[in-house]
Amino acid sequence: MSVNVQTHFCAFCKLTAMGSNVFTECFRRAAMKLGGVRELADYLHEPVDSVDHWLIGTMRPPVRAFLRVVDFITSKNPSDPYGRG
Repeated sequence: MSVNVQTHFCAFCKLTAMGSNVFTECFRRAAMKLGGVRELADYLHEPVDSVDHWLIGTMRPPVRAFLRVVDFITSKNPSDPYGRG
């Protein structure tokens, strides 16, 4: 069961005291930009439960998902981070 991004953000804040990493930070930013965990899961075509784990750092994401998130958060045109069309 997924919770909204604000709840995850609060959980992330608590985890920050214990230490965060580049994966959790990137996934947190992407979820905030997209409007929630479910939206991020849809964008990545991944199960919400997996994204939940990646967001709070209990599991490492696959490289392809992490790179897609990095492309998204650094792109000026998130719908097409490669600038096509």
